[in-house]
Amino acid sequence: MTELYIDHEKPGAICVCDNCGHECRASSLKLICDAQERLTPGGEVPAGECPKCGALSYLNKKPEWSAGAKVKRLEAELAKLKAAAAPTVLIVVEGGVIQDVIADKPAAVGRVLVIDYDTEGADAGDVVEVIQSGGDTSEALVSVYPVGKPEIDLAQFAKIAA
Repeated sequence: MTELYIDHEKPGAICVCDNCGHECRASSLKLICDAQERLTPGGEVPAGECPKCGALSYLNKKPEWSAGAKVKRLEAELAKLKAAAAPTVLIVVEGGVIQDVIADKPAAVGRVLVIDYDTEGADAGDVVEVIQSGGDTSEALVSVYPVGKPEIDLAQFAKIAA
């Protein structure tokens, strides 16, 4: 039988048993018996054995240097970057007619194409066939609008867009 001792950076750190849920300080955990049979390569390293049931106990709050904490930090940063990278586009309509297309990052959008399936009264040369998801086609008018810089404060729409 082998025993594994984990030197805790903070002996007062709270640990939770993976089996019974018992919470205790890292300093009160037992040595890990038969560690080679109970640990998996790449798995989370336990803080010790639960003094109540003998199962593995883990730090309740992962240290900042741990892989799990690093992954959570990186996921949060990625979410912020994705949110910051996605432009907000507003299509200004008056009387059912598009007046303007604006965005907080016009260069990121470039242009917007609008598909209008109401082709009644349109010149035959302006009507195109649009392939639908099922493979069928539908007649439509396709208009291209350049995206401009907003002359209004887009921050007022943040709650609506969320």
